[in-house]
Amino acid sequence: MLGVLFRPPGTLYGLNVGLCLAGLSPRSLARLRPVPTLVALCALPIPFLLFCVSHGLWLETGSGEANFLYFQCLGYTVFVVQLTLEFTGASLRRDKALRVTEKILLREKTDTKEQGDAVVVDDDDGRIKTDAVAAETGG
Repeated sequence: MLGVLFRPPGTLYGLNVGLCLAGLSPRSLARLRPVPTLVALCALPIPFLLFCVSHGLWLETGSGEANFLYFQCLGYTVFVVQLTLEFTGASLRRDKALRVTEKILLREKTDTKEQGDAVVVDDDDGRIKTDAVAAETGG
């Protein structure tokens, strides 16, 4: 995905591939920070519109300026990098949450096995209980 997004000529094709691949992991998308992501998504059309203006200036009148084109590409790259970093950070936060949850579940299972009780998972809140606790609470 990074190879497609950060090729020297940035294209909408590369952005579409990246967004489609990001859509395949909805749990990571749920962990995106809303403000930076919305800023990047709302500001991304600006370089596209600037390209339409620049294209007309360069081809029709011949009065386009290279700096205009440079900063348009720079803006596009900044917004794509921001989206990529946000998605990567969300994926890392999701991975960390999974590892912490596994560690807690493993610790609770080993603690209950040391006590000699069987593990019972409560359907209401998903917490792990031992047979002794389940008998006390009626679950």
